Amino acid sequence: MLGIYNLQNRVPTMPRDLYVNDSAHHGLSINRRGTKLCVAGTMDDSVAVLDTNTSKELAFRAVGNHPQRVRHGYVEELLVNEW
Repeated sequence: MLGIYNLQNRVPTMPRDLYVNDSAHHGLSINRRGTKLCVAGTMDDSVAVLDTNTSKELAFRAVGNHPQRVRHGYVEELLVNEW
């Protein structure tokens, strides 16, 4: 079930010593049953969902700059109106 998963290298021309924190992927989350693993792609700005039983990538989505570091921000409408 859980083990080592070889993810596709979507930045093959980037030297590993330029990876942030020496990690192509981090920001991991697994469902309660342990059957699906979500991986945030640090260097390729993506998110992937893996099937932990067959090591198969179920979904992939480009999401923009450093997905594990993106935080939602909120600005009050009153302040926006003053701008």
